[in-house]
Amino acid sequence: MFSYFTRYSLLFFILLSSIFSLQAQASKTTVQGILSNGETEEPLPYATLILHDSADSSMVSNALTEADGSFVMQAPPGNFYLLCKYVGFEDKIIPNINIRPEQATLNLENIQLMSSAVAIET
Repeated sequence: MFSYFTRYSLLFFILLSSIFSLQAQASKTTVQGILSNGETEEPLPYATLILHDSADSSMVSNALTEADGSFVMQAPPGNFYLLCKYVGFEDKIIPNINIRPEQATLNLENIQLMSSAVAIET
């Protein structure tokens, strides 16, 4: 049905595609850190973190914090900013996150959010 040349061309194409796919996956960097309350330093569980490309603001990766406030996400090399959101707290943007191709892990340490609560007069 298939000629000898067609079979091996197809096999070569599949093998080559697999290699490029593995290389693209291998170049991801682990971005990690902890999100906490800036006033009490208690962890903020289940907060939203969104990594955006600095050039066009497209979403690159996202994560939710764990119960202990920690988060982990994967990101390709490039320049980014991180948007941190939690109900009852002011959004925080971490600018100028530069991930290099050779970088395996980027630890953003402890990111603190400030409460946005407003006292209501009675």
